[in-house]
Amino acid sequence: DLDIGCLGDRHYDDLIQSLNSSKAKGALFPLTNPMGFSNDVMFASKNHPFLGQLIDNLPKKNRWFGLPYLTVLYSTGPMFLSLSYSKLSSDERSQVLAMSPEIYSQSGTRYFNHLQGSTWWSIDAKFGQWML
Repeated sequence: DLDIGCLGDRHYDDLIQSLNSSKAKGALFPLTNPMGFSNDVMFASKNHPFLGQLIDNLPKKNRWFGLPYLTVLYSTGPMFLSLSYSKLSSDERSQVLAMSPEIYSQSGTRYFNHLQGSTWWSIDAKFGQWML
């Protein structure tokens, strides 16, 4: 994602080690609010089946969802990722790890620098937030 950067003075060995320490192939995605996973940072072991599934499902989701924000959210964004995860079996879910907020989130981030972004947010997203 273009609105997040890796902090250059950090060592990513422990993130990589957490993927390698599981007996199965691992994938690591940050948790997001209010639910699910974010897709702006993704780690996975080589040939991870969930990443393959995500890539295979992209053409099916390449369509208009009625509003620009919803189109991005459901075609390639966090809801695409989270809904794909929800369809996994429990064995498959055990191979997908959640990145803790302490590592990912803007407040107290350990590895990432969150930049001003959200270029895919249009007036429809701002209106939706105002409604909540």
